[in-house]
Amino acid sequence: MGLEEQLKAFCKSIGLDCCGIAPSPTGTGCAVVCLFPYYQPIETQRNLSRYAVMPDYHMVVRSYLLRISAFLQEQTANDFSSQVYCDNSPYQDRGLAYAAGLGIIGQNTCLIHPVYGSYVFIGYIVCESLDLAPDKTLSGSCLGCKKCRAACYGGALQEECIQVDRCASYITQKKGILTKTEQSILMKNPLIWGCDACQEVCPHNQSIPITPILEFRQSLLPFLAQEDLLPLSGREFRRRYQQRAFSWRGKDVLLRNLTLKEQNGI
Repeated sequence: MGLEEQLKAFCKSIGLDCCGIAPSPTGTGCAVVCLFPYYQPIETQRNLSRYAVMPDYHMVVRSYLLRISAFLQEQTANDFSSQVYCDNSPYQDRGLAYAAGLGIIGQNTCLIHPVYGSYVFIGYIVCESLDLAPDKTLSGSCLGCKKCRAACYGGALQEECIQVDRCASYITQKKGILTKTEQSILMKNPLIWGCDACQEVCPHNQSIPITPILEFRQSLLPFLAQEDLLPLSGREFRRRYQQRAFSWRGKDVLLRNLTLKEQNGI
């Protein structure tokens, strides 16, 4: 069994069944790319995006990638070096995942896996000192139904790109005073953080399995109310929600969104 097969077998042994190898974005070595499915049905009222309901995926993904890196270190020479990334690199993660044979790119610009749909986080390890054979890209393409474009609250989805300043998810995270146009888009979005509209209507996301990753099924927080946030100082907010993906922005943006919705009777 070659190292490529050993690597994928190890990933499966720790609960990751979506692992692929891509050419390194640096031009040297390779990139080990893993997907982290996170979909699960939420039965209760929810005003946070699906990705923000669970513990912060940055921490979870990084912990898995470090285990994989340690495994590769054990299998190779002492001069092995690597860098792990999850939403924190200069490289295009969806492009790497596509190159690693883990999915196709949809009209909503999301990576779409054939089993888990687009509800996946992407993490990867750049291994400049390790040459592994890259996987083949997947054939096929998005269904092209354009349901995601029709569902987008701000009309942000253009041909193969996103007009970021009209993206509801971006607007929920933007600091400061929102323009009238931004407020109008926010009012259409039922969430105060993030947006799931384009993914909810995507045919590729229908009847997909619940996440196999235990960390994403624990400590769920689907809803925030003003009374959860108003009594907290900035320090108390960070301490209470430090393991949530929205905590980096602070409480003021969340309170602004909640207040605007209340003022508009939403």
